[in-house]
Amino acid sequence: MFALTSTSSALARSRVGTAKRSSSSSSSSRSVKVMIAKKNVDSAPSMMMMSTKDKEVALKATALMAAAAANQHHQKRGTSTIANSTASGANPERGATVQAAGGIADWPLEKKFCAFCFGMFGFFAVFMLMPGSAQLWFGPNPPFPKFTHVAMSYWNVDAGGVITNWWSRMTGVLFLSFLGGPFLFGAEITKAYLKQVTAMLCGHLALFVNVTFFSPVAKVAWYPQVILQVALVALGLKLINDK
Repeated sequence: MFALTSTSSALARSRVGTAKRSSSSSSSSRSVKVMIAKKNVDSAPSMMMMSTKDKEVALKATALMAAAAANQHHQKRGTSTIANSTASGANPERGATVQAAGGIADWPLEKKFCAFCFGMFGFFAVFMLMPGSAQLWFGPNPPFPKFTHVAMSYWNVDAGGVITNWWSRMTGVLFLSFLGGPFLFGAEITKAYLKQVTAMLCGHLALFVNVTFFSPVAKVAWYPQVILQVALVALGLKLINDK
């Protein structure tokens, strides 16, 4: 009786220990499960009467069941991870999509605003720095096709000269260095920078209005520039207010 009780107690302790080890190692590999299944198949009394071929079939079936159980466990863990991420407000699929897109369309409005100013004035700056400067490229007869002269010819007289071209090139350098700061030199688009850009646009607007309506040498190309400057100044002020 004492031996039976000791044996039962030992079995109970063995089962409790096995359960603890099983719960602490829930991520055991599939190969370990297959080895345990093979041992159980070989040690079962009913299997000892089977032929070798039947044992192999039984072993394969047991291995498939163990693999299916392991796969189901991994799927449950994956589902739990996604649920936790969703509960915490994270959306990995959306984050990956946004990161993959990452184009100009995803830029904030202030960066698009600065990029437009840099692109437009940078275009003129490039020609200001080229031989002939502004007088050649934006004067009475620019070297562009005739149909583009409406938009590219700003003066109806020859106003070229050494001093004029020098100032034109100075302006081109300032356009590229200042407006290209966020894109060429890594400058941060802060509220102060937006104020600088908007102040420049306000000065340009005053000069454009003066040359368009109070100068006899200006051509029709200045009128859309005035309208564009008004829109840019309004947008700059809005961005400053929202920053």
